[in-house]
Amino acid sequence: MNNYVMLYFQSPGLTQNASSTWWDQMSNICYYCGMFSLQATIFPNASQCTVANLLSDTYTYQFINKRLSPGGVSYVNQMLYNLVTISDLRLVDDYAATGSAANTFAAAIWAIDFVMEWIIVNGFRVDFFSPVEHPSLQSILGQSPLFGPSAIYGGLLLALIANYQEPYIIRPIVTAGSSTKIKAYGLDFYTRYGVLILNKDTNPAASGTVQVKISYFSGMNCMYLEASSLDATTGWTLGGLQFGSNSAVPTGNFTEVWVDVDNSGFYNIPLGFAQVVFCSTVEAKDYYYFPRGSAAAGAEWVQVCLLLLLLCWLLL
Repeated sequence: MNNYVMLYFQSPGLTQNASSTWWDQMSNICYYCGMFSLQATIFPNASQCTVANLLSDTYTYQFINKRLSPGGVSYVNQMLYNLVTISDLRLVDDYAATGSAANTFAAAIWAIDFVMEWIIVNGFRVDFFSPVEHPSLQSILGQSPLFGPSAIYGGLLLALIANYQEPYIIRPIVTAGSSTKIKAYGLDFYTRYGVLILNKDTNPAASGTVQVKISYFSGMNCMYLEASSLDATTGWTLGGLQFGSNSAVPTGNFTEVWVDVDNSGFYNIPLGFAQVVFCSTVEAKDYYYFPRGSAAAGAEWVQVCLLLLLLCWLLL
Protein backbone atom coordinates (compact mmCIF):
# COMPACT_ATOMS: atom_id res chain seq x y z
CA MET A 1 0.00 0.00 0.00
CA ASN A 2 1.40 3.37 -0.98
CA ASN A 3 1.20 6.30 1.41
CA TYR A 4 1.30 9.86 0.11
CA VAL A 5 2.36 12.91 2.06
CA MET A 6 1.34 16.40 0.94
CA LEU A 7 3.94 19.06 1.70
CA TYR A 8 3.17 22.77 1.53
CA PHE A 9 5.80 25.50 1.74
CA GLN A 10 4.15 28.60 3.18
CA SER A 11 6.08 31.84 2.93
CA PRO A 12 5.32 34.88 5.11
CA GLY A 13 3.21 36.03 2.19
CA LEU A 14 3.17 38.86 -0.32
CA THR A 15 2.62 42.27 1.23
CA GLN A 16 -0.11 44.53 -0.09
CA ASN A 17 2.41 46.73 -1.91
CA ALA A 18 4.40 43.88 -3.49
CA SER A 19 4.98 43.96 -7.24
CA SER A 20 2.10 42.55 -9.27
CA THR A 21 4.61 40.50 -11.29
CA TRP A 22 4.54 37.95 -8.46
CA TRP A 23 0.88 37.30 -9.23
CA ASP A 24 1.70 36.30 -12.80
CA GLN A 25 3.72 33.43 -11.30
CA MET A 26 0.85 32.16 -9.14
CA SER A 27 0.52 28.83 -10.97
CA ASN A 28 4.28 28.19 -10.90
CA ILE A 29 4.55 29.07 -7.21
CA CYS A 30 1.64 26.77 -6.37
CA TYR A 31 3.19 23.98 -8.46
CA TYR A 32 6.52 24.10 -6.64
CA CYS A 33 5.44 25.25 -3.16
CA GLY A 34 1.86 24.00 -2.94
CA MET A 35 0.25 27.36 -2.20
CA PHE A 36 0.37 31.07 -2.93
CA SER A 37 0.61 33.09 0.31
CA LEU A 38 -0.55 36.63 1.01
CA GLN A 39 -0.41 39.08 3.86
CA ALA A 40 -3.38 41.32 4.53
CA THR A 41 -3.99 44.21 6.93
CA ILE A 42 -7.55 45.50 7.05
CA PHE A 43 -6.87 48.88 8.67
CA PRO A 44 -3.54 50.70 8.26
CA ASN A 45 -4.33 52.82 11.34
CA ALA A 46 -5.88 51.69 14.62
CA SER A 47 -8.24 54.69 14.61
CA GLN A 48 -9.89 53.30 11.46
CA CYS A 49 -10.80 50.05 13.21
CA THR A 50 -14.17 51.21 14.53
CA VAL A 51 -17.39 49.30 15.18
CA ALA A 52 -19.04 50.93 12.17
CA ASN A 53 -16.16 50.05 9.83
CA LEU A 54 -15.98 46.46 11.09
CA LEU A 55 -19.62 46.03 10.06
CA SER A 56 -19.13 47.56 6.62
CA ASP A 57 -18.89 45.40 3.50
CA THR A 58 -15.97 47.61 2.49
CA TYR A 59 -13.76 45.57 4.82
CA THR A 60 -15.02 42.09 3.94
CA TYR A 61 -15.83 41.08 0.37
CA GLN A 62 -14.82 44.44 -1.13
CA PHE A 63 -11.48 44.21 0.67
CA ILE A 64 -10.97 40.63 -0.54
CA ASN A 65 -11.72 41.52 -4.15
CA LYS A 66 -9.33 44.47 -3.95
CA ARG A 67 -6.60 42.34 -2.34
CA LEU A 68 -6.95 39.85 -5.18
CA SER A 69 -6.74 42.58 -7.82
CA PRO A 70 -3.21 44.06 -7.67
CA GLY A 71 -2.77 46.90 -10.14
CA GLY A 72 -6.47 46.72 -10.93
CA VAL A 73 -6.16 43.25 -12.52
CA SER A 74 -8.40 40.62 -10.92
CA TYR A 75 -6.92 37.20 -10.15
CA VAL A 76 -10.12 35.86 -8.55
CA ASN A 77 -10.69 33.36 -11.38
CA GLN A 78 -7.28 31.81 -10.75
CA MET A 79 -8.45 30.88 -7.25
CA LEU A 80 -10.32 27.99 -8.88
CA TYR A 81 -7.07 26.34 -9.95
CA ASN A 82 -4.56 27.43 -7.30
CA LEU A 83 -4.36 27.18 -3.52
CA VAL A 84 -4.26 30.74 -2.22
CA THR A 85 -3.90 31.40 1.50
CA ILE A 86 -3.72 34.49 3.67
CA SER A 87 -0.85 33.53 5.94
CA ASP A 88 -1.08 36.67 8.08
CA LEU A 89 -4.43 38.44 8.41
CA ARG A 90 -4.57 41.21 10.97
CA LEU A 91 -7.08 43.94 11.64
CA VAL A 92 -4.53 46.63 12.46
CA ASP A 93 -0.96 47.07 11.26
CA ASP A 94 0.07 48.20 14.75
CA TYR A 95 0.88 45.12 16.85
CA ALA A 96 -0.87 46.31 20.01
CA ALA A 97 -3.95 47.68 18.15
CA THR A 98 -4.39 50.20 20.96
CA GLY A 99 -7.29 52.57 20.37
CA SER A 100 -9.06 50.16 18.02
CA ALA A 101 -12.23 48.06 18.25
CA ALA A 102 -10.30 44.88 17.42
CA ASN A 103 -11.39 43.10 20.60
CA THR A 104 -15.10 43.95 20.41
CA PHE A 105 -18.08 41.82 19.42
CA ALA A 106 -18.22 43.75 16.15
CA ALA A 107 -14.87 42.16 15.30
CA ALA A 108 -16.47 38.73 15.77
CA ILE A 109 -19.15 39.60 13.20
CA TRP A 110 -16.44 40.89 10.86
CA ALA A 111 -14.49 37.62 11.25
CA ILE A 112 -17.53 35.50 10.32
CA ASP A 113 -18.30 37.67 7.32
CA PHE A 114 -14.67 37.62 6.15
CA VAL A 115 -14.43 33.82 6.41
CA MET A 116 -17.64 33.33 4.41
CA GLU A 117 -16.53 35.69 1.66
CA TRP A 118 -13.08 34.08 1.51
CA ILE A 119 -14.66 30.66 1.06
CA ILE A 120 -16.92 32.00 -1.70
CA VAL A 121 -13.89 33.08 -3.79
CA ASN A 122 -12.41 29.61 -3.20
CA GLY A 123 -9.75 30.75 -0.75
CA PHE A 124 -7.75 27.83 0.58
CA ARG A 125 -6.95 29.02 4.09
CA VAL A 126 -6.72 32.14 6.21
CA ASP A 127 -4.54 32.50 9.31
CA PHE A 128 -5.74 35.17 11.73
CA PHE A 129 -2.98 37.07 13.51
CA SER A 130 -2.82 35.75 17.05
CA PRO A 131 0.37 36.27 19.06
CA VAL A 132 0.16 34.27 22.30
CA GLU A 133 3.37 35.14 24.11
CA HIS A 134 2.60 38.87 24.00
CA PRO A 135 -1.08 39.14 23.06
CA SER A 136 -2.67 42.37 21.92
CA LEU A 137 -6.21 43.62 21.38
CA GLN A 138 -6.36 41.77 18.06
CA SER A 139 -5.21 38.41 19.47
CA ILE A 140 -7.56 35.44 19.12
CA LEU A 141 -6.41 34.04 22.47
CA GLY A 142 -5.12 35.81 25.54
CA GLN A 143 -2.00 35.46 27.66
CA SER A 144 -0.76 31.99 28.59
CA PRO A 145 -1.41 29.85 30.55
CA LEU A 146 -5.13 30.76 30.60
CA PHE A 147 -5.50 31.72 26.92
CA GLY A 148 -8.80 33.51 27.49
CA PRO A 149 -10.52 33.75 24.09
CA SER A 150 -11.51 37.02 22.46
CA ALA A 151 -14.79 37.77 20.70
CA ILE A 152 -13.13 36.96 17.35
CA TYR A 153 -12.54 33.45 18.72
CA GLY A 154 -16.29 33.04 19.16
CA GLY A 155 -16.91 34.30 15.65
CA LEU A 156 -14.43 31.84 14.18
CA LEU A 157 -15.99 28.98 16.15
CA LEU A 158 -19.41 29.73 14.68
CA ALA A 159 -17.94 30.10 11.18
CA LEU A 160 -16.32 26.66 11.53
CA ILE A 161 -19.56 25.10 12.78
CA ALA A 162 -21.55 26.62 9.91
CA ASN A 163 -19.04 25.34 7.35
CA TYR A 164 -18.71 21.86 8.76
CA GLN A 165 -19.25 19.34 5.91
CA GLU A 166 -18.25 22.06 3.43
CA PRO A 167 -21.65 23.34 2.30
CA TYR A 168 -22.29 25.05 -1.00
CA ILE A 169 -22.75 28.73 -0.11
CA ILE A 170 -25.63 30.58 -1.74
CA ARG A 171 -26.38 34.29 -1.74
CA PRO A 172 -30.11 34.43 -1.05
CA ILE A 173 -32.70 36.58 -2.74
CA VAL A 174 -33.69 39.38 -0.37
CA THR A 175 -37.16 40.90 -0.64
CA ALA A 176 -37.42 44.53 -1.66
CA GLY A 177 -37.55 46.92 1.28
CA SER A 178 -35.68 44.60 3.64
CA SER A 179 -33.01 45.99 5.90
CA THR A 180 -29.63 46.37 4.20
CA LYS A 181 -28.00 45.83 7.61
CA ILE A 182 -29.00 42.18 7.73
CA LYS A 183 -26.69 39.83 5.85
CA ALA A 184 -27.43 36.19 5.18
CA TYR A 185 -25.76 33.18 3.60
CA GLY A 186 -27.67 30.13 2.41
CA LEU A 187 -25.91 26.82 3.06
CA ASP A 188 -26.58 23.68 1.03
CA PHE A 189 -25.28 20.59 2.86
CA TYR A 190 -26.79 18.23 0.23
CA THR A 191 -28.94 16.43 2.80
CA ARG A 192 -30.02 19.50 4.76
CA TYR A 193 -30.20 23.26 4.38
CA GLY A 194 -28.86 25.96 6.63
CA VAL A 195 -28.79 29.72 6.89
CA LEU A 196 -26.29 32.02 8.60
CA ILE A 197 -27.71 35.46 9.43
CA LEU A 198 -25.68 38.43 10.69
CA ASN A 199 -27.24 41.49 12.30
CA LYS A 200 -24.86 44.29 11.27
CA ASP A 201 -27.17 47.10 12.37
CA THR A 202 -25.66 49.58 14.84
CA ASN A 203 -29.10 50.67 16.08
CA PRO A 204 -29.74 49.04 19.49
CA ALA A 205 -33.45 48.90 18.61
CA ALA A 206 -32.77 46.70 15.57
CA SER A 207 -34.39 43.53 16.84
CA GLY A 208 -37.12 41.56 15.15
CA THR A 209 -37.77 38.56 12.96
CA VAL A 210 -36.12 37.33 9.79
CA GLN A 211 -38.44 35.37 7.53
CA VAL A 212 -36.64 32.59 5.67
CA LYS A 213 -38.26 30.42 3.02
CA ILE A 214 -36.59 27.08 2.29
CA SER A 215 -38.02 24.22 0.25
CA TYR A 216 -37.64 21.80 3.15
CA PHE A 217 -40.06 21.94 6.09
CA SER A 218 -38.46 19.69 8.69
CA GLY A 219 -37.98 22.50 11.21
CA MET A 220 -34.72 24.23 12.12
CA ASN A 221 -32.34 24.27 15.07
CA CYS A 222 -30.85 27.72 15.63
CA MET A 223 -27.69 28.55 17.56
CA TYR A 224 -26.84 32.11 18.53
CA LEU A 225 -23.62 34.04 18.97
CA GLU A 226 -24.51 37.14 20.93
CA ALA A 227 -23.32 39.93 23.20
CA SER A 228 -24.85 42.78 25.16
CA SER A 229 -23.62 45.31 22.58
CA LEU A 230 -21.45 45.61 19.51
CA ASP A 231 -18.62 47.21 21.47
CA ALA A 232 -18.70 44.59 24.25
CA THR A 233 -15.32 42.98 24.86
CA THR A 234 -16.47 40.33 27.35
CA GLY A 235 -19.62 38.42 28.19
CA TRP A 236 -20.35 37.10 24.69
CA THR A 237 -21.94 33.67 24.42
CA LEU A 238 -22.13 30.95 21.78
CA GLY A 239 -25.05 28.57 22.07
CA GLY A 240 -25.62 29.83 25.59
CA LEU A 241 -22.03 28.98 26.61
CA GLN A 242 -19.89 31.77 27.99
CA PHE A 243 -16.15 31.91 27.42
CA GLY A 244 -14.54 33.96 30.16
CA SER A 245 -11.49 36.16 29.62
CA ASN A 246 -9.64 34.26 32.38
CA SER A 247 -10.24 30.78 31.01
CA ALA A 248 -10.78 29.04 27.69
CA VAL A 249 -13.16 26.58 29.36
CA PRO A 250 -16.81 27.43 28.55
CA THR A 251 -19.39 27.65 31.31
CA GLY A 252 -23.18 27.40 31.31
CA ASN A 253 -25.58 25.15 29.42
CA PHE A 254 -25.64 24.68 25.67
CA THR A 255 -28.90 25.96 24.18
CA GLU A 256 -30.55 26.02 20.76
CA VAL A 257 -33.85 27.46 19.58
CA TRP A 258 -36.23 25.28 17.58
CA VAL A 259 -38.15 27.04 14.80
CA ASP A 260 -41.07 25.43 12.94
CA VAL A 261 -42.29 26.50 9.53
CA ASP A 262 -45.48 28.61 9.59
CA ASN A 263 -48.65 28.14 7.51
CA SER A 264 -47.19 30.33 4.76
CA GLY A 265 -44.05 28.23 4.42
CA PHE A 266 -41.76 30.65 6.25
CA TYR A 267 -39.35 30.10 9.09
CA ASN A 268 -39.66 33.12 11.40
CA ILE A 269 -36.25 33.36 13.02
CA PRO A 270 -35.81 35.77 15.95
CA LEU A 271 -32.79 38.05 15.56
CA GLY A 272 -31.78 40.68 18.08
CA PHE A 273 -29.24 43.47 18.28
CA ALA A 274 -25.62 42.23 18.43
CA GLN A 275 -26.56 38.72 17.35
CA VAL A 276 -25.54 36.19 14.71
CA VAL A 277 -27.60 33.04 14.23
CA PHE A 278 -26.87 29.77 12.45
CA CYS A 279 -29.90 27.61 11.68
CA SER A 280 -30.00 24.16 10.12
CA THR A 281 -32.82 21.88 9.03
CA VAL A 282 -33.01 18.27 10.16
CA GLU A 283 -30.82 15.85 8.22
CA ALA A 284 -32.75 14.07 5.46
CA LYS A 285 -32.87 10.30 5.91
CA ASP A 286 -32.78 9.66 2.18
CA TYR A 287 -30.86 11.89 -0.23
CA TYR A 288 -33.10 10.88 -3.16
CA TYR A 289 -36.17 12.35 -1.48
CA PHE A 290 -34.46 15.56 -0.44
CA PRO A 291 -36.18 18.51 -2.20
CA ARG A 292 -33.65 19.80 -4.69
CA GLY A 293 -32.97 20.11 -8.40
CA SER A 294 -30.67 17.76 -10.23
CA ALA A 295 -27.12 18.96 -10.88
CA ALA A 296 -27.43 17.46 -14.34
CA ALA A 297 -30.57 19.46 -15.06
CA GLY A 298 -28.61 22.66 -15.61
CA ALA A 299 -31.16 25.48 -15.50
CA GLU A 300 -33.28 23.68 -12.92
CA TRP A 301 -30.31 23.41 -10.55
CA VAL A 302 -29.51 27.10 -10.95
CA GLN A 303 -33.11 28.02 -10.27
CA VAL A 304 -33.21 25.99 -7.08
CA CYS A 305 -30.02 27.66 -5.86
CA LEU A 306 -31.20 31.15 -6.67
CA LEU A 307 -34.66 30.71 -5.21
CA LEU A 308 -33.61 28.76 -2.15
CA LEU A 309 -34.06 31.56 0.36
CA LEU A 310 -36.39 34.50 0.72
CA LEU A 311 -35.57 36.93 3.51
CA CYS A 312 -37.54 39.78 4.99
CA TRP A 313 -36.40 41.85 7.97
CA LEU A 314 -39.36 42.87 10.11
CA LEU A 315 -38.82 45.37 12.93
CA LEU A 316 -40.95 44.79 15.99
